[in-house]
Amino acid sequence: MAKKSTSDRFLTFMKKHHTGSEKAIKTDELADIYKLEPRTLQSMIHRLRLDGYPICGDQNGYFYASGPDDIKHTAKWLMNMGLQVQNTACAMLMAAEIDKNAAPALNEVRRVIVTL
Repeated sequence: MAKKSTSDRFLTFMKKHHTGSEKAIKTDELADIYKLEPRTLQSMIHRLRLDGYPICGDQNGYFYASGPDDIKHTAKWLMNMGLQVQNTACAMLMAAEIDKNAAPALNEVRRVIVTL
Protein backbone atom coordinates (compact mmCIF):
# COMPACT_ATOMS: atom_id res chain seq x y z
CA MET A 1 0.00 0.00 0.00
CA ALA A 2 1.33 3.43 -0.97
CA LYS A 3 2.19 5.88 1.78
CA LYS A 4 -0.30 8.75 2.03
CA SER A 5 1.07 12.20 1.30
CA THR A 6 1.23 14.86 3.99
CA SER A 7 -1.60 16.70 2.22
CA ASP A 8 -3.79 13.56 2.25
CA ARG A 9 -3.05 12.89 5.92
CA PHE A 10 -3.76 16.56 6.70
CA LEU A 11 -7.13 16.48 4.91
CA THR A 12 -8.17 13.27 6.68
CA PHE A 13 -7.14 14.72 10.05
CA MET A 14 -8.96 18.01 9.49
CA LYS A 15 -12.18 16.31 8.33
CA LYS A 16 -12.14 13.92 11.30
CA HIS A 17 -11.08 16.26 14.11
CA HIS A 18 -11.52 19.87 12.99
CA THR A 19 -14.74 20.25 10.99
CA GLY A 20 -16.49 23.51 11.82
CA SER A 21 -15.22 26.82 13.15
CA GLU A 22 -15.75 25.75 16.76
CA LYS A 23 -13.01 23.14 16.25
CA ALA A 24 -10.40 25.49 14.74
CA ILE A 25 -6.75 24.63 15.36
CA LYS A 26 -3.86 27.09 15.39
CA THR A 27 -1.09 27.07 12.79
CA ASP A 28 1.62 26.30 15.34
CA GLU A 29 -0.27 23.26 16.65
CA LEU A 30 -0.73 21.89 13.13
CA ALA A 31 2.91 22.58 12.29
CA ASP A 32 3.99 20.61 15.37
CA ILE A 33 1.72 17.69 14.49
CA TYR A 34 3.07 17.47 10.92
CA LYS A 35 6.65 18.48 11.76
CA LEU A 36 6.48 21.37 9.27
CA GLU A 37 7.52 24.98 9.45
CA PRO A 38 4.43 27.21 9.80
CA ARG A 39 5.10 28.84 6.40
CA THR A 40 5.37 25.39 4.76
CA LEU A 41 2.05 24.41 6.33
CA GLN A 42 0.43 27.64 5.14
CA SER A 43 1.73 27.01 1.61
CA MET A 44 0.27 23.49 1.66
CA ILE A 45 -3.09 24.85 2.81
CA HIS A 46 -2.97 27.48 0.08
CA ARG A 47 -2.38 24.79 -2.57
CA LEU A 48 -5.20 22.63 -1.16
CA ARG A 49 -7.56 25.61 -1.28
CA LEU A 50 -6.60 26.28 -4.89
CA ASP A 51 -7.37 22.62 -5.61
CA GLY A 52 -10.87 23.15 -4.23
CA TYR A 53 -10.59 21.73 -0.70
CA PRO A 54 -12.63 23.78 1.80
CA ILE A 55 -9.92 24.45 4.35
CA CYS A 56 -11.27 27.44 6.21
CA GLY A 57 -9.66 29.73 8.71
CA ASP A 58 -9.90 32.89 10.71
CA GLN A 59 -8.23 34.46 13.74
CA ASN A 60 -9.01 31.28 15.70
CA GLY A 61 -7.13 28.93 13.38
CA TYR A 62 -7.82 26.49 10.54
CA PHE A 63 -10.78 24.15 10.20
CA TYR A 64 -12.53 22.05 7.58
CA ALA A 65 -15.76 23.66 6.36
CA SER A 66 -18.95 22.29 7.83
CA GLY A 67 -21.00 24.06 5.16
CA PRO A 68 -21.26 27.03 2.77
CA ASP A 69 -21.40 29.60 5.59
CA ASP A 70 -17.93 28.57 6.78
CA ILE A 71 -16.59 28.98 3.27
CA LYS A 72 -18.22 32.41 2.84
CA HIS A 73 -16.88 33.55 6.22
CA THR A 74 -13.35 32.50 5.27
CA ALA A 75 -13.61 34.10 1.82
CA LYS A 76 -14.62 37.42 3.43
CA TRP A 77 -11.83 37.13 5.98
CA LEU A 78 -9.25 36.45 3.24
CA MET A 79 -10.53 39.37 1.14
CA ASN A 80 -10.25 41.67 4.16
CA MET A 81 -6.67 40.51 4.75
CA GLY A 82 -5.93 41.18 1.08
CA LEU A 83 -7.29 44.71 1.40
CA GLN A 84 -5.08 45.29 4.43
CA VAL A 85 -2.04 44.13 2.47
CA GLN A 86 -2.98 46.41 -0.45
CA ASN A 87 -3.37 49.36 1.92
CA THR A 88 0.05 48.67 3.39
CA ALA A 89 1.60 48.40 -0.09
CA CYS A 90 0.04 51.75 -1.08
CA ALA A 91 1.33 53.39 2.09
CA MET A 92 4.83 52.08 1.36
CA LEU A 93 4.71 53.39 -2.20
CA MET A 94 3.60 56.78 -0.85
CA ALA A 95 6.45 56.72 1.67
CA ALA A 96 8.91 55.95 -1.13
CA GLU A 97 7.55 58.86 -3.16
CA ILE A 98 7.77 61.21 -0.16
CA ASP A 99 11.29 59.97 0.55
CA LYS A 100 12.29 60.53 -3.08
CA ASN A 101 10.95 64.10 -2.98
CA ALA A 102 12.45 64.79 0.43
CA ALA A 103 15.87 63.37 -0.39
CA PRO A 104 17.33 66.53 -2.03
CA ALA A 105 16.25 68.69 0.94
CA LEU A 106 17.61 66.17 3.43
CA ASN A 107 20.90 66.00 1.54
CA GLU A 108 21.15 69.81 1.69
CA VAL A 109 20.53 69.75 5.47
CA ARG A 110 23.20 67.06 5.87
CA ARG A 111 25.66 69.11 3.79
CA VAL A 112 25.03 72.19 5.95
CA ILE A 113 25.43 70.23 9.20
CA VAL A 114 28.67 68.66 8.00
CA THR A 115 30.12 72.08 7.14
CA LEU A 116 29.33 73.53 10.59
